[in-house]
Amino acid sequence: MAQGEEVTDKAFIFSLLKRLQNGHALLTATVRGNSHPCNTTILEISTQTPFLVLDELNDPHSHTLYQDKKNMTVKGQLEGLTVSFECQLLKTDTDEEVSKYYIAFPESVVYHQKRQSYRIHISPDLQLPVELHYDKQIIRGGLIVDISQTGLGVSIEEFIKFEPGKYIDSCNIILPKHDTIRCKVIIRHSEYDETNNITHLGVEMLDLANQERHDYLRAVAHIQREMVRRHARVQHL
Repeated sequence: MAQGEEVTDKAFIFSLLKRLQNGHALLTATVRGNSHPCNTTILEISTQTPFLVLDELNDPHSHTLYQDKKNMTVKGQLEGLTVSFECQLLKTDTDEEVSKYYIAFPESVVYHQKRQSYRIHISPDLQLPVELHYDKQIIRGGLIVDISQTGLGVSIEEFIKFEPGKYIDSCNIILPKHDTIRCKVIIRHSEYDETNNITHLGVEMLDLANQERHDYLRAVAHIQREMVRRHARVQHL
């Protein structure tokens, strides 16, 4: 997804924009009819009206032009996430000589997530089991707690001594809709939480066949969307 993916799901868009707002991401803005970029930030997001509020552009010429053209494109980046969208101006308010723009909630955004560097934390109510064949035993009952393009975080409710750097030749990952990915992994870290009797394990994927890699990456994208939508619903409560 090097060029980004266009999405129209309102809850998904809300969560993407909320991440930019909470991270105080500086947005690069280009007003239609002016190739000179400038900057703004997200001040407020409302899905009930719906609208966004952006801070005044830091270039006076672009600010004046935006009042006339009423359209600009903005792009924000944060922790491997890139989001771009059109900003249709509804109105401008000025308070103590500082303006802010009310813009229509975007009908679509284009986003790109460098999933290789982004770990998706799994909600406890989304059960994603893992079965490991390790040290001549079959370990069942493990659950994925985070997932990325290259690896997994797993919790197991018992003490098991794993050796970092050791290979696990058979790892079965039970994905949504009961699809199973079978692969080899290497142990990157292991930690035992004695208080809660949980072993935390981090593994890296190895030697995925082409079809299995395709299925796995598709599942990672699906899980990411599901987690973002759940987060967005919580934000609305």
